[in-house]
Amino acid sequence: MSKTIVENYKDRSDNFSHLNFGIDRYLYAKSNNKNLKKLLENYDINISDKNSLEKLEKLKNNLDFYDEVEDVKYKNKLQLIDYFKINETEPINPYSIFDMQLTMFHEAKRQLLNAICIASMYYKLKDNSNILIPPTTYIFSGKASDGYFMAKEIIKFILALKYMLDKDKLIKEKLKIIFIEDLNVEKLRKIYPACDIYSNLTLPLYDNQSFHMLNAIFNFSNIISAKGGILTNIQKENKIYTFADDYKKIEKIKEENSYNAREFYYKNDIIKTTIDNLINEDYSNLPYNFKNIYDYLISYNDSFFIFKDHEQLLDKRLEIGMDYLDKKKWIDKEIDNILWANEFNLDKNFEKLK
Repeated sequence: MSKTIVENYKDRSDNFSHLNFGIDRYLYAKSNNKNLKKLLENYDINISDKNSLEKLEKLKNNLDFYDEVEDVKYKNKLQLIDYFKINETEPINPYSIFDMQLTMFHEAKRQLLNAICIASMYYKLKDNSNILIPPTTYIFSGKASDGYFMAKEIIKFILALKYMLDKDKLIKEKLKIIFIEDLNVEKLRKIYPACDIYSNLTLPLYDNQSFHMLNAIFNFSNIISAKGGILTNIQKENKIYTFADDYKKIEKIKEENSYNAREFYYKNDIIKTTIDNLINEDYSNLPYNFKNIYDYLISYNDSFFIFKDHEQLLDKRLEIGMDYLDKKKWIDKEIDNILWANEFNLDKNFEKLK
């Protein structure tokens, strides 16, 4: 929809107006990430001031700063666990990577891709528990339309996958799923500060602007993203983890009808192994009939490229796990991405189109 509006805006800009609906990323970092705000003030940086944030570049190689950022993130994770009373029902490792996807449940947002990738990680660990994968807590939250059948099926599958991981005494120390219900602005303000990496997996054809991504960046989080949305609007170099094809390549594949999901499934060992395992899981382990989702994907030729992008996302997640263990590399990427996101201005983007 946004692409249609932008095309019309070029010709008839006088007929359009726009409004900021509370997407101020500075506000999210300043008003609720008090630990980070206080830390940056100690270095004479105002987190809500564009020019002041440029001083972050000078803090690279400051080992004390790296330690303090890591400590802030740890405290924020403890606050999230306490606020949502998560430890009352299940133990959470605050030293694990907190990987978050916070958006409406929709096929285009590809929570299903996220969940199947987690399942692949699970089966990798089942085959070889010595694989070096840092403990990771995957946090899902969002809402689905009342009548949206597939969104509800995806939620059921995620909850069933959570059950399977929690039941496995060995794996649950390395992989964890947390589902925060009824997402709203107030809850987001509690969640963002604890985020280590935000997963923006929306298919580029349907990704206009992911403000969740920006809000996470300004809370010192790294990002993994499909190649769409804001990434195409800021020319400055970034250190975001990207995967799969961009908008033009996907559009070409759609126009040429060159993707065959069934054929891809049989030829790709990684996706086939994961899907087959999910279909054949005993209901006592995975309380969901995954064949419902498999049949749906095949019937509609995997229209959101779940099969196609799965292996690249899995490889990128393994890379992220290794980078997370390198404190300097990890925090330097966060600084670079803040400086990159600091260039984004919605009003200026509209002005460029006139």
